[in-house]
Amino acid sequence: MQQKIFNFDELSLIITMLVVFIGAVVIKFARSYLDGDRNYKYFLLNLITIIASIIICFSVDDIFMFLGFFYLSNFFLVLLIIHKANWEASFQSGIAAAKQLLMSSIMVGAAMYFLNRDFASNSIQFIVQNSHQITDHNLAFGLLFLTLGAFMQSAIFPFNKWLLSSLNSPTPVSAVMHAGLINGGAILIARFANLYVEMPLFLDVIFVVGIVSCVLGTAFKLVQSDIKKMLACSTLSQMGFMFAQCGLGLFAAAIAHLCFHGLFKAYLFLTSNSSWQERKIERKAQLRAGNFSLALVIGACGAGVFTAASGFDVRNVNSEYFLIFMTFIFATQIAFSLLDKIAVKNFLWAAASALGISYLYALSIVGVRKLLEPAVIFMPQELKLIHAVAALALFGLWVVQLLYQRQNKRGKFFDWLYEHI
Repeated sequence: MQQKIFNFDELSLIITMLVVFIGAVVIKFARSYLDGDRNYKYFLLNLITIIASIIICFSVDDIFMFLGFFYLSNFFLVLLIIHKANWEASFQSGIAAAKQLLMSSIMVGAAMYFLNRDFASNSIQFIVQNSHQITDHNLAFGLLFLTLGAFMQSAIFPFNKWLLSSLNSPTPVSAVMHAGLINGGAILIARFANLYVEMPLFLDVIFVVGIVSCVLGTAFKLVQSDIKKMLACSTLSQMGFMFAQCGLGLFAAAIAHLCFHGLFKAYLFLTSNSSWQERKIERKAQLRAGNFSLALVIGACGAGVFTAASGFDVRNVNSEYFLIFMTFIFATQIAFSLLDKIAVKNFLWAAASALGISYLYALSIVGVRKLLEPAVIFMPQELKLIHAVAALALFGLWVVQLLYQRQNKRGKFFDWLYEHI
């Protein structure tokens, strides 16, 4: 088999467009944000290098080049975090990130070693396409190290401690990290999706860990008063949900979520110093039986629209049901936030927004699924008890969050959870 250097497939195309767009916006922002900084050119050079490294990393087909640029992107991220090396907090943040990302790089390197032991080729595409030829021993160890490396890269629980400390870095770094490199773990899982299908046990583990991270990220966010820490906790929650989608075998949905999260999180970080944005985030609807009941009705309609537009066959009882249920919560939350009071005008606006966003979310998943169809990475799994338990847990947490926000006070349990986990 002739060895290719690059593999410009559909997944690498999506990642490239996302990283280029976010990178261009962050660079433009950094030019004014760091105006007058004596190390501005050095910072800009590192930022451009890390963007190029990410693009090349997920576009190359050779294992050694992939690992080289994976290590390089993490190295330059550390350099960006400690841009203000004379500031002790920034330097310590860089050290914490370096330890975490070094372990992630070692784990990914070990994974590539085991996954490639049965082949003479160094082609990633060849390994993925011939996953059934990998011995069970090598596949198990390869997926174990790859999963751990992905968890560390994306700051998934229990590897989330360094994420909040990284906020000592300049705002452009936070934007490119939370919108770009943090997503690297989920991209790794999606890139080797065919291998995980060979051992579904790993998908269950990824799902459970993802749900735990989602729950903890949401709980941590409730005790934050600093807007950048709120965004960091939100990243933990969103990464957890993204990994949970991978664990469900809905890799195309995870990639669509990744794109939305990257764009929105970059926007939030770059506007985090705006008092208008802060007031917008602090604005909450009052929890009343009337508007909450209407929101539930709108949410159910949103789930129906999502199901119809996404083309899910409800006769097949599989993990797609979990995504439909999460869309119900998502649509209900949108409607509830817009129902300040019960009125026809408010109801119509809330319904149009919730149903419209549900429809667009379905279209994005369908579009990504069709684009990635040659890679065959949309493989819904059998619906299991853990999926139902996780859905109920997330619904309960969501209700608790609404009640907590209504009380508008810190909870001792959430404070304890944040301090000790």
